[in-house]
This record gives sequence, C-alpha cells and structure tokens, in this order.
Amino acid sequence: DRAPRAAPLGEILAYVERGGELDTTGVPATTHALEVENVFRDDEVVPSLERQQALANAPAANHEAFLVPRVI
Repeated sequence: DRAPRAAPLGEILAYVERGGELDTTGVPATTHALEVENVFRDDEVVPSLERQQALANAPAANHEAFLVPRVI
C-alpha cells in the first residue's frame, strides 16, 4: 500500500495561477456555481415541553438540566 503523492506547493500554485490567463470579460463575479436561495422557514413561537417532562427519561438529570460526563 503506497500513500498517494502530495503535490508540492509550487505545482499547486502554478496550476492556480493559470486561471489568470483565462479571458473572463463579460463573466459576472459569483460566489456559487449555482443559484442559491434560502430554504429555511420563518421562526414561529410554539409551545414546548415542560422541563420535568423533557427530563423524565434522561439517564441522569438534576431538577434543571441533563447531566452528562465532563468532556474537558
């Protein structure tokens, strides 16, 4: 098993620099290749679970929150 050869940085930069040779006259500047539109819905305030109901099946909880192992 041979690991793929990483291209030296100079080769990568030379390849990117070739983009400057292209005639982009009349090509509008873009940030995405495709048209992007927001697909999120508007926020709506809705009723939620009571705290005790949300904590009822937790493996570990105090009267306010879920208790989880320390990560740091």
